[in-house]
Amino acid sequence: MFCLGNFQFLVCCPYFGPFYRDEATFWCSTGLFPHEFIFQFDSIASISGIKIKCSDVKSIMIEKTDNDDVNDFQPLAYETLPMISYGGIQNHTFELQPTTARHLRFIIKSGYSNFVSFHTISVDGKFLVRTDRPT
Repeated sequence: MFCLGNFQFLVCCPYFGPFYRDEATFWCSTGLFPHEFIFQFDSIASISGIKIKCSDVKSIMIEKTDNDDVNDFQPLAYETLPMISYGGIQNHTFELQPTTARHLRFIIKSGYSNFVSFHTISVDGKFLVRTDRPT
């Protein structure tokens, strides 16, 4: 098992700070919920857990699809995260039944403030099809 996070890119932006594990960079919402972003794997992956570091996120849903196209998502996890402190970092682990995914969609349903941020996201699992991307 290894972290798939270093290999992935957001569909709309290839330089999404949380995937590079640099907590000095982060994604911040623009207010008004819901917000969503999509995590795309190089190929189908077997995943068993997702870890996030975020701030002021109240409720979040994660969906998955095995399709190469970004459609037909299925629910994977839904959580209401506890408030740490205004602007404080929330560490949360989603323990999942082993499943497969090509894309993960993160939907932030609500926040404890008008703005939320994501500092790191890592996905535990392995690729089912070999990719030629460097590690």
